[in-house]
Amino acid sequence: MERRFNVSEPARKVIRGTLIALGCALVCLIAAAVCRHVKTASVYRQAEIMIADGRYAQAGELLETIRDSSYRDTAGLLLLCEAYGRYEAGDSLYAYRLLERASFSHQTPERMAAIAAFRTTAKQEYEAHQKAVRERERKAEEEKIRKGVPYVGMSEYDIHKTSLGRASDEVRHNREVKNGQQLIANLYDFYEGGRRIFTARCIGGIVTEVWDHRGAAGSSAKKNTGRQPVTDHDPSVSDFTNPEDFYDWYYDDFFDYEEAEAYYYDHGGV
Repeated sequence: MERRFNVSEPARKVIRGTLIALGCALVCLIAAAVCRHVKTASVYRQAEIMIADGRYAQAGELLETIRDSSYRDTAGLLLLCEAYGRYEAGDSLYAYRLLERASFSHQTPERMAAIAAFRTTAKQEYEAHQKAVRERERKAEEEKIRKGVPYVGMSEYDIHKTSLGRASDEVRHNREVKNGQQLIANLYDFYEGGRRIFTARCIGGIVTEVWDHRGAAGSSAKKNTGRQPVTDHDPSVSDFTNPEDFYDWYYDDFFDYEEAEAYYYDHGGV
């Protein structure tokens, strides 16, 4: 037996009213979306015209009003406008980095060619700037070496190029253990009037330690020519924290590093 539901007239009116209201709301939403799209398209077109005219700042301000940055090439054009601004301010490095992040899929071939040319120009200027910076740094480093003395971090290759002149041809050697690996160090001595005035220690092609003896009364007055006697009271071990420094300071008192190292530990060195 079929059942039928009778809807009263007032109920029908409520349902009809509700459907009409929903329909109106939907129409309004669609209309608003269409309006937003039309407005966005208009703003976008104006921004493209400004970019073509070279008005990048104004174009960037317009593009920022577009809520959906994924609309066509909005995100890429924003980066392009900022890149032009940075470039015109003299910051080709930042401009180039911005352009590297920008991508486009809705530009004409002519516009893409212009963007590519701009990217190439910014890159070339950035590379030229970096080259000039490196050249200035190289000359400054050469001047520092020429006028100064060996310093920690300097290349062993430049050890003979400082204001101290050439180091002694008698290069000393000692050892150092780092991370379980035994490394050989080269010790270069500089002399003036037969007196040792400076020592530089190099490991792996780099100066790692230096000792300036020019103001020290105890600097060696002559090069080591062989074994010399050592007493329990001289040299003093307590002034040093490792046998390498001890040997470097009392170089003339020992036949070789091994003898100095043994003396250092036998007399309380740690």
